[in-house]
Amino acid sequence: MIGLVIRLIGLIIKVGVKTGDHPEPEVSDALFTRQARTGAEYLKMAADAMIYEGKSQEQIKVLLQSKGMSDDYVTLYSKKAKERYDKWIAENGGPPSLTAMEQYERLHKQASVVDPLIKLASAAEENHAYHFCALVGKESYYNETGRIPLYGLTTAALRTDPVLEQGDAAIRQLTFQQYGGDAENPYLRVLSIDKRQEAVYPYLKTDKVIPVQTKKIIEWEQDQPFEAEIEAVWNGLSLGFYATDYAVKKQAYRLKQDINIRLSAFLLSVSVSESNSGKAKDKEYKPGYEPNQAYGHYSYFVFEAVLIKVATTNLSKTGLGYIFTLKLIDSYHGSDLIIDAYVNDANIKGENISKETRIKGTLWFQAELAE
Repeated sequence: MIGLVIRLIGLIIKVGVKTGDHPEPEVSDALFTRQARTGAEYLKMAADAMIYEGKSQEQIKVLLQSKGMSDDYVTLYSKKAKERYDKWIAENGGPPSLTAMEQYERLHKQASVVDPLIKLASAAEENHAYHFCALVGKESYYNETGRIPLYGLTTAALRTDPVLEQGDAAIRQLTFQQYGGDAENPYLRVLSIDKRQEAVYPYLKTDKVIPVQTKKIIEWEQDQPFEAEIEAVWNGLSLGFYATDYAVKKQAYRLKQDINIRLSAFLLSVSVSESNSGKAKDKEYKPGYEPNQAYGHYSYFVFEAVLIKVATTNLSKTGLGYIFTLKLIDSYHGSDLIIDAYVNDANIKGENISKETRIKGTLWFQAELAE
């Protein structure tokens, strides 16, 4: 049975590791994120791009490749799209008179309404590989046997009722308790659009709420964006996070600048700070977190914090993890940020981490609207 599951995983996942300097790993495809599209879906996407956006056949080839189509089929489907385009033009007497954006809005029956104080942008979608490494540890993530619980939990979650839904979008979640752990937190969240699995990512539930002011929504480049990162301001400091509920609360994020969020984090790495030993003095006016540009997205930060509470949470009989309550020091504004953060034992470097220890590392912020 295990062999069968591993073969199934091999069919839907291709993981390529890039060795070298931090950050790593860099992977070519996501684990349990976007399923391969059917030929009909690729063809519709390509034909619509030719009809409504005026793309050429060569541009269609690039589009299909960027959306994950195998090179073996790109030429064939670009030709099929051209045939469909020619047929459409013949039946309608020429290209559409509306602009590409007007056609998009007509096709999807909704206008893009955004608070004028919020900037809407886009960025390449991320594959959640770093986040799975934060959840289960890099070694486990890159081991087929270690990924079996992730596969099984995703499949099981899809059989449950949604915890959040809006229109065609639904979010389901499960803990790892069925795999021998005692963890009631964190969860694995599964996002589906029109009953189609689109993304899977770890989710840490928290009751810690903070007010923020949204400055920018960075939607990931998807056909109809269902994932996004938010650039906001808290207490005068810039704060970026992955919105775990964006697919079902997109309009709420777009229409209101001042929001309350439940903010948590996953720690990609953590170690004892030098400031504990007296070898390094605290840098004056340094906030407890700063953007980590090495990861190429907006929700990663290097941090320094005081560990004020530790709770053990086992994902499985062998998967040891902790939920830290952290006080991110803000010596400039005089207002500390208290958050819950999950860390897998494999991502803790060194020893002697205990309550009241000052620690440092890299984190990934995530949040959801607090209603």
